[in-house]
Amino acid sequence: MWDGRNDSGNIVPDGVYACQLQGVEPASGVTVNSQVQSTIIVDTVFPIAQITSPTEGQVILTDGPLSFMGTANDSNILNYQLSYGVGVTPSQFSPLAAMSVFVVNGLLYTLPDEQLPPNTYTIRLAVIDRADNETVVDRLISLDYLKISNVSANPTQIDPIAGEQATINYTLNLPADVVVRLYHSVTKALVRTLTQLGQLAGANSALWDARDSAGNPVSPEAYYFTIQAADAAGRSGMFNDPVSPAYGPTSTGSSNHTVQSSGFDPYRNDQTTIGFDMDLPGRMGVLVMNSAGAAVRELLASAPVPPGHTSLTWDGRKTNGTFHTGSFSIFFSVVSAIQANPIIVRPSALMAQNLRTEAYLIQPNYGEVSQLNYTLPMPAIVTITLRDPNGNHFRTLLNQIPQLAGSQTVEWDGANDAGLLPTLEGSYDVQIDLLDPTSGLSAQQKGVVTVYR
Repeated sequence: MWDGRNDSGNIVPDGVYACQLQGVEPASGVTVNSQVQSTIIVDTVFPIAQITSPTEGQVILTDGPLSFMGTANDSNILNYQLSYGVGVTPSQFSPLAAMSVFVVNGLLYTLPDEQLPPNTYTIRLAVIDRADNETVVDRLISLDYLKISNVSANPTQIDPIAGEQATINYTLNLPADVVVRLYHSVTKALVRTLTQLGQLAGANSALWDARDSAGNPVSPEAYYFTIQAADAAGRSGMFNDPVSPAYGPTSTGSSNHTVQSSGFDPYRNDQTTIGFDMDLPGRMGVLVMNSAGAAVRELLASAPVPPGHTSLTWDGRKTNGTFHTGSFSIFFSVVSAIQANPIIVRPSALMAQNLRTEAYLIQPNYGEVSQLNYTLPMPAIVTITLRDPNGNHFRTLLNQIPQLAGSQTVEWDGANDAGLLPTLEGSYDVQIDLLDPTSGLSAQQKGVVTVYR
């Protein structure tokens, strides 16, 4: 064992020393030197440890990333460690970072957003070299930013046309002015800004009616939000990032799939109901497949879906509007996760419900008529047109007629706009166009009447 001293007992200068083993055979006196030399580093110089920023006693008023600048250096550095303790004289320290590199007047570590709550902290930098020399420096700082916590949105899904609203809940640690901004999930475009002045410390909330800054209903999609707080003392706080928002966990999949297809006949204007459950919000794809496994109709295309049960309807039509014939199956897929705390704006309830044509099969030449029965969930301006089996316009039954919410009946005698009876047999498409006079939103639904001569 060598203690780093020379034959005179003095400590040798710092440097690299070669070590070679030598053996002597007692009987012959033959000396043998080892073929391999090892090196020993003598290092009595302590590492350099400095924190230049933040400065001693600095008060940090923002919750953004906090950069620690300084020096951690030694010619034989092993590593440096940053840790923190709560208060002026902490009883214990918790690690922040450990690096096996040297830093000279540079970045030691960046503390992420809100990793440490508002409080007084002692930040400790310890630099260690390969000779176990260690230099430790402490830096006292105070984090005094506005903390936004307990963030949620309820309900997860709303319809602006139905007058529904989402409540955005949050908690402030101190009184502040608050700005809530809402963004489109896909384009990340800002759609609405909600300003709330003089919010108190504690639980607070903001209401969003799924309308943009001009008061128009936003398109059906998922939306995420940010919350920004500021006070007169210069404190600030931020929840979520508008450009790189936090995402929620990915759903484990949909479940409880149901397809109610018993007695389903599209030519009688029947609709089949398709249902599924989601454990978490996510983007879903739902396809109608034929017996050969080819897609017939896409009912959901990476559409945002809330947790819980979702029901869809299919009118038996393919993408091109013609009726599918033969067996079919439904394919469900979870496409991706969506942003955390989403607010999903669902398609408007402006839809002609319970559409039936009675009779669904008529012979106009014998005086038979068909009554179109449907229910409006809200007042609408209604246009009803028919097309012949070749897709040509045949008759306008209603042209932008206001109708109240509730059950409606319109009769078709089989004639065209000129009062002439049809010459073509086959399926006549009934198209109902609805317009909400308040929002300007529109919806369209189709039915069918089969005509024989």
